[in-house]
Amino acid sequence: SRLNFKTVGKIREKELVSFVELGIGSDNTNITLRHAYVSYGGFTIGHTYSQFMDLDVGVQTVDGEGPNPQISRRQPIIAYNYYFSNYWKAAVSIEAAAIQSITNSSDWLLNNHYIDGIHYETDFQAVPDLATNVRYKGTLGHVQLSGILRNLYYYGIETNQTNGKLGFGLALSGSLNTKICKLSMQT
Repeated sequence: SRLNFKTVGKIREKELVSFVELGIGSDNTNITLRHAYVSYGGFTIGHTYSQFMDLDVGVQTVDGEGPNPQISRRQPIIAYNYYFSNYWKAAVSIEAAAIQSITNSSDWLLNNHYIDGIHYETDFQAVPDLATNVRYKGTLGHVQLSGILRNLYYYGIETNQTNGKLGFGLALSGSLNTKICKLSMQT
C-alpha cells in the first residue's frame, strides 16, 4: 500500500509542488519513505526518482524493485529541468546515491548482514552522482538519452585502503504509441 500527500500552489505564476509518499510493506509493519520533495521553477529538491531513469518506459508491477531491465532508483537529489519547447527538455541533477558494497570475505566483521555467505553493506557515496538527460516527446511517443557520472569506491584487501575510480553509464529509452498498444524500449 502507498499513502501520499501532495500540495500544489502558485508563487509568481510558477507552480509550487510538495509531495510526500510512504510505502507500507506486505507485512503491514514496515513503513518506508518513498518520496519527499519540493518542486518550483524547474528545480526539484528532496528524495525522489533519479534523473537517469525514464519513468515513461516503466512497466506497472506490484514488485517494489520493478522488472530486471528497468532503472528504478529513488534517492536524495537536487535537480533542474529546462524546457526548450513543447517537445524538448533537458535535466541535470546532483544525487546522493545509496550504494551497496559486496564482498565474499567471511572474516569481514561489520554490523551489516550476510546472505548465502556474502556480506552486503549499504552506504552513501562520498561524492554525489551527476545525472543528466535530454528528451524529445511528441504525439507518436518519446526518446530519451540519459547519462550518469559516479565515483566508484572499492576496498583493496591487498592494499588495505579504499580506492576510487570515475565511472559512467548511458541509457537510451523511448516509446512508440500505436493504435493498439504502446511499445517501450530501454538499453
